[in-house]
Amino acid sequence: MAFQLQQQLNHWYRHPANQPLLEMQAQVLATAMKEVFGLYLVQLGAPWPCNLLTETKVNLQVLCERMPVRMEGMASVVADLDYLPFGREAVDVFVLPHTLEVVEDPYHLLRQVDRMLVLDGHVVIVGLNPWNWKNQRQRLLGSARQVFRQAHLIRMHRLIDWLNLLGYEIRFAQHTALNMGTGWGERLEYVLEKAGVHPGRFYFIVAQKRSVPLTPVGLNWKLANWLPINKGAWVPSRRLGHQRQETKHETG
Repeated sequence: MAFQLQQQLNHWYRHPANQPLLEMQAQVLATAMKEVFGLYLVQLGAPWPCNLLTETKVNLQVLCERMPVRMEGMASVVADLDYLPFGREAVDVFVLPHTLEVVEDPYHLLRQVDRMLVLDGHVVIVGLNPWNWKNQRQRLLGSARQVFRQAHLIRMHRLIDWLNLLGYEIRFAQHTALNMGTGWGERLEYVLEKAGVHPGRFYFIVAQKRSVPLTPVGLNWKLANWLPINKGAWVPSRRLGHQRQETKHETG
């Protein structure tokens, strides 16, 4: 299922009508990643038909896919997205373009990324907004609806919650505009934004892995009830094992 959706998105972006969407994503990524540096960048999956990271200030870019894929400016690594082959704290930047939608356990993939990312490294996420009516129409009426229905469309703010639990600082988070023109379209978009419903088609997140996670003293953190369960047991982050410690003061 995962790779069917990746292939479908790659084909979908090649359509002339969707070229402006691809160009828009490249522009937003160039803005969002201005302060992202490093030696190694790994992109998980190839839903884009071309390299959108040409403006990135990273020395070596690697495309990780199930099958060999040639992408200009990128080396190729063949691997299963559920079992990434990179070492602990070996990657400076991970880019997940429509990647969390296609894996069986998105939170498990984020934990893998966290383990392999260097301290102060960045993770960049591009996702389909589940509140966008065009995305829902694609799932219900599109020619590839059987594939799109299996996608895990995750709200941007839920991903931000996951990243916060893992100890990341959100450096950039933005939905794309509806581009509905003037008049009632702009007013409708404004009302929806005020109501907490973001109607843009895509969202972008850039998060930085903290060297020292900001954990309030005296609290015992636990994963929320809605987070995934792995074989019947909770899977907490290695960063969340902060236990409360009480210090006894001697009285003189």
